[in-house]
Amino acid sequence: MAETLTAKVLRGAKLLDKKHPGWEGEINLSKLDLNSCEVCILGQLYGMYETGLGQVFEDGDRSDGFKRFHYGFSDLRTKDRMRHLTQVWGRLILSRRAKLFNNGG
Repeated sequence: MAETLTAKVLRGAKLLDKKHPGWEGEINLSKLDLNSCEVCILGQLYGMYETGLGQVFEDGDRSDGFKRFHYGFSDLRTKDRMRHLTQVWGRLILSRRAKLFNNGG
């Protein structure tokens, strides 16, 4: 059974929590687009997607496609799939922001 995009995004968020605490507050949701290297999750945090890959993976390996997919930073199947991945990240970020707001954080 194929793993869901949500599971991958949750894994990616957990990685970002370790590498870039507070990352969800730095994402401009109105610009978020995983089809773009500049305004995807890693692009917004590190300036460019490839730069971000080097920052979040300890070995600095930006060429490992498995890691990109495993952590929900990319999905090269179709643009529609990337659009859906963008939506999953967006929902996660909104959920986290709502929890912070409701907890007075």
